[in-house]
Amino acid sequence: MINDLKILDVDANAVARILALEESHFLDLKAQEITPEKLAIHAMAFANSAGGELYVGIDDPKSGGPTWRGFATIEAANAHVQTINDRFQGNNLVSATFLRGAGVSGFVLHLIIEKSREIVQTVGGDIYKRVSAQKLPVKLTSHAEVERLRLDKGLASYEDVPVAGVNVERSSDSLAITEFIIAAVPVSEALPWLTSQRLIVNSQPSVAEFCFSMMNHKWFFPNDRQ
Repeated sequence: MINDLKILDVDANAVARILALEESHFLDLKAQEITPEKLAIHAMAFANSAGGELYVGIDDPKSGGPTWRGFATIEAANAHVQTINDRFQGNNLVSATFLRGAGVSGFVLHLIIEKSREIVQTVGGDIYKRVSAQKLPVKLTSHAEVERLRLDKGLASYEDVPVAGVNVERSSDSLAITEFIIAAVPVSEALPWLTSQRLIVNSQPSVAEFCFSMMNHKWFFPNDRQ
């Protein structure tokens, strides 16, 4: 949800500085005609990336230079504010300020979006992230892309990632693991115990198990089937 909503009067110098802003990985300028749902997607993309800021009510810089053309009233932006609030329910990632500038007309909606700890999704379950200053957020469409985002956010660790192409029987039968099993869990065999500890994932050794098995043992290269 939006954790702060206020009105701020800014002087002519501040207006000039805002209009001089350049779009980047952390900042985007939007005309007031952007739909509430598209605005929410941009906000969620910032949250799924490194955070950022949105100014709504600034005409496209590429169409004759940035122009302050804000909402006629605060109420005119109700749908945008409500949609952002709804899409970010359960967290306090968004701060919103209506900027009223000296010598210009209308209210510009300034949104500050913090980087989220979790992955923020649309109502339909889609996931977007911000890539550079692209106009459209990038929709993640593959499992690998989503997993990459989970790793970036610390929701998953590299130690748990399966290592493809390694013979799991050879890996679990390494000298280091055999010695550990005998000393620590003498009533269990290696493969069932490693699986129970999620060191074997989907019948493949995890990065953690693979590194453990390499202690005092020759390397198993991917696609090694001997």
